[in-house]
Amino acid sequence: MNLSFSTNKWNDFNISDFFDIAKEYKFGGFEIHDISKLNDSDIKSAYHKMMEYKVCIPCIDMVNDVSTMSEQAFDELEKCIKACQMLNVPYIRLKATSEEGTAEFIEKALPLAQEHNVVMLVETAGAYADTKKLRELLSLFSSDYVAALWDLHYPYRIIGESPEQTVTNLGAFIKHIHIKDSESLDAHSLIG
Repeated sequence: MNLSFSTNKWNDFNISDFFDIAKEYKFGGFEIHDISKLNDSDIKSAYHKMMEYKVCIPCIDMVNDVSTMSEQAFDELEKCIKACQMLNVPYIRLKATSEEGTAEFIEKALPLAQEHNVVMLVETAGAYADTKKLRELLSLFSSDYVAALWDLHYPYRIIGESPEQTVTNLGAFIKHIHIKDSESLDAHSLIG
């Protein structure tokens, strides 16, 4: 098992800093959030640091919403795939706030993912915090190149789904997991 951290919201750090942080705190790696902040030179340097520090990058997170079917989302996917190839990263996280458009995006993107041996992971967030809906989506493709990223927060806090139910719904589709601190606030304590 590889315990990694995400670079999400670490805006004042560069790629080299993340290797130092991983080493200092004994993480096996880190997940890159928003590839647009890196150029080819940064990525090449990161590859050398990966070898030197023996740290991996398990996943690159897309920030564009794939359900919009926008050109920006496809452009970002292509950049993520290129970075995956350069860094030997197996997964790209897809964010989908809506069911509408997501299957179409995946269908269009799937040949590219297969060609480059990269797995697209649909996160259990947004429309797919309900993991029954995510199971239905993933079953449409029955492909090794489309799977689930289980973010424990959304199904549990937003949908009220137990971890057991999530595993029942997604099972072998789960390839990567996000864990974060979260707490439920009592609505009455927020009022006056």
